[in-house]
Amino acid sequence: MWDRRGCGVLRRLDSFLLLFSDQAEKSRERLSGNRYFGVISQHALVVITDLEPDDRLAIHLLASRFGSRQLALVGTTVMHAGRKKILTRRLLDQLGLDKVPVIQGSGGKGGAYPSIASSAAARTYADEGKGILSEEELLIAEQAALGSPDLSREIWRLLKAAKEKEIVFAVMAAPTDLVTVLKQYPDLKEKIGAVYIMGGWVEAFSADGAGAVQRFATYNWNMDPEAAKTLFEIEGIQTILFSSHIIKPTFGGGSINEGNYPDIINALRKAGQSMPSILEGFIAGESWDRHLIATIPTLGKIIGSFAGQQFTPADPLLAAAMIDNDRIIMETEKVSVRIAVNEVDFNRGYEVKVVPDASSSVEMVTRIDRARFEVLMVEVLDRLPTIVAMN
Repeated sequence: MWDRRGCGVLRRLDSFLLLFSDQAEKSRERLSGNRYFGVISQHALVVITDLEPDDRLAIHLLASRFGSRQLALVGTTVMHAGRKKILTRRLLDQLGLDKVPVIQGSGGKGGAYPSIASSAAARTYADEGKGILSEEELLIAEQAALGSPDLSREIWRLLKAAKEKEIVFAVMAAPTDLVTVLKQYPDLKEKIGAVYIMGGWVEAFSADGAGAVQRFATYNWNMDPEAAKTLFEIEGIQTILFSSHIIKPTFGGGSINEGNYPDIINALRKAGQSMPSILEGFIAGESWDRHLIATIPTLGKIIGSFAGQQFTPADPLLAAAMIDNDRIIMETEKVSVRIAVNEVDFNRGYEVKVVPDASSSVEMVTRIDRARFEVLMVEVLDRLPTIVAMN
C-alpha cells in the first residue's frame, strides 16, 4: 500500500476547479465545445511525457489553455526519467507554471527496453539537455535516478482524492505509471474522465502477398507493450486514441517544416524572439534530429535540410485536439485494440489487432482537420507570450 500522507499535489487539487481570472480566461477562451470530457474547467489534467521535441511543443500548446489551476501534475517517464524531470521542470518554470509539480516516473537505461527498430534512436540518445543545461546541471542530470515510483504514487493519490470522472490524462509516452496504478487499484478508473493517448501502429501489407493489412506497434507502445496492452483491455475508460498510422499520410511524411507549413515555423520563430522555452526547443530539436538521421539514415530525405527547424506533429496534434477537438477531430471509430505481446517483429514492433466495436470506450481518430490544426498552431503561438506573461 502506498503512503497515504498528504502531499502538495493533493493540497492543490481542490483549487484546480476555480475559474481563471477574467483577463486570463479571455486569453484562454474556449475555441469550441469539447465533446469528450465536457466543460474543460471541471477537470484536472495529468500529463505523462518523455519530453522529446514534439512533447515540448505539445506542452506549450497545453500551457496556452490549461493554467496552473488545472494542470495537476506533469510526469516524466522512459529512459533517464530523472534527467527529463530536470528539463521538464525548467520548461514549466519558463512557461510560468512553477506551481505545477513535475514528478519522476518509471525509467531505465536504453538496454532495459525491447530492441525494436522504431525505438532505436530514443534508446541510444545520450545528448538530451546539451546546449540547454550548464555543465554542472548536466552532471547533476546525469547522476539523477533512472526511474522512480513517485509518479505512480502521485497518480494514485490524485485519483483517490478526486471525484468521479474528474481527472483527464494526456499520455504522450508509454502508459507504464498509469497502468501500474490501475492494475493495483482497478476501481480508480471511475475517477478518470478521459485518456488522450498518442501511440498506435504502422500499417503494411502482409509479406505473403495476400493483401491483408498488418499492424505493428510504434514507439510509445513498443517501449512497454504490456502496459499498453493492459490499458486497452480495461473497460469503461473513455479513451481518445491518436494512432501513428494517420500522422505520416496526413502531414506529408510526418514532418512540419518550412517547406510544407511555413506559417507554423514562422510563428514558432516569432515566439522564440521573446520565449526562451521556444529557443531551447529549437536546440533540443536539432540535437535530436541529427541523432535521428544518424540512427535512421532514410529520414535524412524527409528532415535533413530542416533539422532543428521541424517537428513531428504527433504529440502537438493530441494537445491541439484537447484544446479544440470538435474542430480538429473530424471522424472517429469505436474500436477494440489488442496488442499481441508474444507476436513481435524486432524490425517493426508488436502485432496490433484492431476491430470495429460499437460497445468499446476507445474512440480511434480516423480523420483530422489539417487546415484547422495549422490555424490553431499559429493562433496559439501568436498569443502564447502574452499568456505566459500572465501565468
